Amino acid sequence: MPKIRTRERWEHPTYKYAYCIERYGNVYTIIDGTPPSAIKGLKWDIKNKKEALKILNHRLIEKNKPEIFELSKPLTVQDAVNEYANATFSSLDIMTVKSLISTFKLYLPADASLNDLSFIRNHIIQKSEDLKHNDNTRNKALTRLKRFFNFCVDQDIISKNPVVTSMIPLKYDPEPTFFSFEEINNIYEYFISLDTVVVGPNITRKRQEKEMKLEYALTIKLMSLIGTRGMETLKIFWDKHDAPIVPHSKKDEKSYIEFPNKIFIDGKRHKFNITNIREFPLNLVPESIPILGELKQFKNLNNGKLVKWQNIHPLERWLKIALKELKIDDTRNLHSLRKTATNYWEKVLGIPPHICSRMAGHGQEVRKKVYDKSPTAEEMVNMFNQVKSSNKV
Repeated sequence: MPKIRTRERWEHPTYKYAYCIERYGNVYTIIDGTPPSAIKGLKWDIKNKKEALKILNHRLIEKNKPEIFELSKPLTVQDAVNEYANATFSSLDIMTVKSLISTFKLYLPADASLNDLSFIRNHIIQKSEDLKHNDNTRNKALTRLKRFFNFCVDQDIISKNPVVTSMIPLKYDPEPTFFSFEEINNIYEYFISLDTVVVGPNITRKRQEKEMKLEYALTIKLMSLIGTRGMETLKIFWDKHDAPIVPHSKKDEKSYIEFPNKIFIDGKRHKFNITNIREFPLNLVPESIPILGELKQFKNLNNGKLVKWQNIHPLERWLKIALKELKIDDTRNLHSLRKTATNYWEKVLGIPPHICSRMAGHGQEVRKKVYDKSPTAEEMVNMFNQVKSSNKV
């Protein structure tokens, strides 16, 4: 079995037994398995990769290796993408890598020559218009492309960046999208009464398992009350002894329910960060407890998990179908259930914003930016009365 490589290295493009490695923050070269040789004064930094490979190439030529020839620049956009991937992808989390790959496929002319920067720029502008993405999506995509072409400039692959600041639209704060609880109940009833469900384009499958429809309907209700993200919900177990240890956990932390008191939730984090387990107090949202009680009937069928699904794609798809069938605004999605919950905690239950932030698993600044909507005068009076009545108790 081949040995798994555990450290990053910069390989020579034509001679597989020569490469650069990092030692003590500096660049070292290795040729034919000989002891590492330092490149004096050259720090291990992606900006220094080109210079390091030049020196490695020079040392190979000094050894009279017949396989060696002068290092050549990438010729096409795809060549540059490959070099960028080799240099950076190993240090990025998987979702960032997927986003970059998707952006490159959508916006870049893979076979275009790097000498024709005006064609590349015009192609990106045309794609940006054709795709009809909103300004925030275009901002993210074009910012990724600008970063990629900055890398190409730093590596002397191209002379200037074809993505200029004027091409990138300003980001805006989108209006929060919520469901009303009447809409949540309509969605619940829709799935309870459903005989068939669409599982792909023009395909329907008879769903004999009434339990699966009930489980999905209950899951929608639960998420609209406890505000968990889609993947957070799918990773929750009923019992601590059934739950796996959360990856990168330093204290053997787990995501499970301590029914009927609280839920330990494996929160959103960067792949290489430590765990972000937060506790959700069920008694602050008591309506969630009976729903959890109903979901508990599926515990054994789901091998100890709260819900049976492994990914959120079918949940997103079924919700979109339900919204269209019920003629409910279908610009909302599974994440809108989370926003529904955070809005409900503050505006209806009167939970203070800083506690809502902790319950949702994000900072108050993020919550204010994305979720918060100025309450009406009636809502403020209602919130004040709730606080006043609680103080009397």
